[in-house]
Amino acid sequence: MPSARTSRREALRIGAFAAMLPWRSAADPKPKTPLPTAHAHNDYAHPAPFHGSFGLGYRSIEVDVFPVDGRLLVAHDAKDLRPERSLEALYLAPILARCRAAHAERGPCPYGHPLTLLVDIKRHGDLSTTLLEAELEPLLPWLRRVEGGRIVDGPIEIVVSGARSLEKLAGRDDRLVFVDGRVKDLASPPPATLMPQISASFRSVAGSYGIRGLDDAAKSRIADVAEQARNHGRRLRFWGHMEAPWIWSTLVANRVDLIGSDVPWALARWLRANDPRCRPTPNSRTED
Repeated sequence: MPSARTSRREALRIGAFAAMLPWRSAADPKPKTPLPTAHAHNDYAHPAPFHGSFGLGYRSIEVDVFPVDGRLLVAHDAKDLRPERSLEALYLAPILARCRAAHAERGPCPYGHPLTLLVDIKRHGDLSTTLLEAELEPLLPWLRRVEGGRIVDGPIEIVVSGARSLEKLAGRDDRLVFVDGRVKDLASPPPATLMPQISASFRSVAGSYGIRGLDDAAKSRIADVAEQARNHGRRLRFWGHMEAPWIWSTLVANRVDLIGSDVPWALARWLRANDPRCRPTPNSRTED
């Protein structure tokens, strides 16, 4: 993840471009068809963690966690940790409530659409993973997981990023989580049963860029990484890019699987209008 100084610079860029986007309240009461390419970055920073992005149609949601006194607490920085802002309270309990209210095995999303929760572990990977799997136990009937070395399908997938214990997780025949990969993993990727997706810093692939856009060399590098990920059957996500339609257009053009945003209502509206993968079909059904 970017440094605090880089994060501040990126926040200014995000704010500048987000101000030019068509904004919409996250409290839109209308039911939404799912947005299969939308990823909610830093979702917990919004007024209604999980509920706001989920209600907009997001089916990939990211949350940062720290292990504190036997629980996982949610924050980007340790100074912002609060005991009431736990992973269980903000995310796992609402997801479980939706599962229990739905038909058996359908999961939290109406009509069985899958949900991915990307858990970015900020420190102590082994301990955090142990705590995470313990907190996931109530969701076991709905989790995509590994039992006896084989995939058991389910409508909810938990992917761990950040300080994840790749080697230890790779050696387990039973686990409730999967691993977020890096671009370097595409050279000799672990099995997709361990690493279903790749996350990459946009700047590390595209290089430096400004408001005038990406040059042909940058676009070629993005296309190359996207093709590698597809060839290996992995989802691809970039982080750390500007919140701008010309960036999103480049990602859509290269069929990048997940497009992230810190302003979920703006991206949701743009994707519905500009990403064919997010446009309702005649047989599409809205979700409640």
